Amino acid sequence: MKHVLSALQFLTILPLPFRQSAPLRFSGMVASFPLAGLLLGLLLAGTDALLCRLFPATVCGVLLVVLLALVTGGLHLDGLADTADGIGSGKDRERTLEIMRDSRIGAMGVIALIAVFLMKISFLSLLLGPGRWKALLLFPVLGRWAIAYAITVFPYARSEGKALSFFQETTPAALVIATLLAGGAAFSLLGNAGLAALLAAGICAHSTCSIVRKRIDGITGDTLGAVNELCETASLAVLAVFLR
Repeated sequence: MKHVLSALQFLTILPLPFRQSAPLRFSGMVASFPLAGLLLGLLLAGTDALLCRLFPATVCGVLLVVLLALVTGGLHLDGLADTADGIGSGKDRERTLEIMRDSRIGAMGVIALIAVFLMKISFLSLLLGPGRWKALLLFPVLGRWAIAYAITVFPYARSEGKALSFFQETTPAALVIATLLAGGAAFSLLGNAGLAALLAAGICAHSTCSIVRKRIDGITGDTLGAVNELCETASLAVLAVFLR
C-alpha cells in the first residue's frame, strides 16, 4: 500500500495523509503505477456518473480531460509539450536536451497539447455504451503502465536529473508486476478489447521512446510524461473502436 501511495504522491497533486518514513524504493513505486492509475480511473468514472446526468457526452469528455490534467498537476502534459518542442526542433542532441529542459512552451508543444486534448475528448464522446465506465477506469491504468515500460526498457539520456533514480533503481521485476496488474485490469474489465488497448499502449510507448532515443541517445523525464499522454490517447482510440 505504501508504494501505491508513493506512486500517487509522485504522479498527482492529491493531498494524501501519507509521509514516507523509510527510504523510497523506486522499483516498488514503479510497479505500483498501474494501481495509481486505477485510483485515478475511479475518480474519473465516479465524476462521469454525476456529469452524465447533467451534460452531453462531449461536454463530459471536456470536463474529464480537464479534471485529469488538474489532478496530475499538468505533469504529463508538461512533459508532452517539452518533448514535442525538443524533438520537433530538428536540432542536435545537446540543443534538443536544452530545449526540453526549457520551461517555455513553443509551437510544437502547443500543437501536441491541442491535438491530444482534442483526440481524448473526441474518443471519450464516442464511449456511450455500458462499457464507458470500464474504459474510464482502464485508460489511466494503461498510461501509467506505459511509464513503467519506458523506465524499465529504455536508458536515461542525461547524467543527472530528477528521473535518474527511477532509471537506476527500477528492476525488470517491477515491469513484470506492472504488466500483470495492467493486463489483469484490462482483461477483467473489458476482455479482448482491454487487451487490445494494452497492446496499443505498448506499441505507442515503444515507438515514442524509440524516436526520442534515436535523437538524444535515451529518454528523459519529459519523455515519460509524453508517453503517458500518448498512450492514454492510443488506448482510448482502441476502446472507442471496440466499444461503440
